[in-house]
Amino acid sequence: MDIEQVIAVLIVVLGAPAIQLAKNRLGLDGKAALWLSGIVSLILAMVALGVVGDLVLTGEGVPAIFQLGSTVFAVATLVYRQLMAKKD
Repeated sequence: MDIEQVIAVLIVVLGAPAIQLAKNRLGLDGKAALWLSGIVSLILAMVALGVVGDLVLTGEGVPAIFQLGSTVFAVATLVYRQLMAKKD
C-alpha cells in the first residue's frame, strides 16, 4: 500500500466519527440523519479521491465517487452500530 492509499483509507476511517459528530451537533435523527450521513459520505469520498489524484467529476469518475461514498457510509454505519451496542 502506497502513501496515497494510506491517506485515502484514513479519510474513510475518519468518516464515521465525522458523521456522528455532525449528527450530534445538529441534533438530527431519522431520515434527516440518514441524508446527512449520505451527503457527508460523498463529500469525504471526493476528498479522498482528490488527495490521491483520482477525482474526476465527469464521465467515468462519477461512479468512483458513489462507490467510495457508499464504502464510507457503510463503515460509518458499522461503527455507529458497534458504539450503540456498547451503550446498551
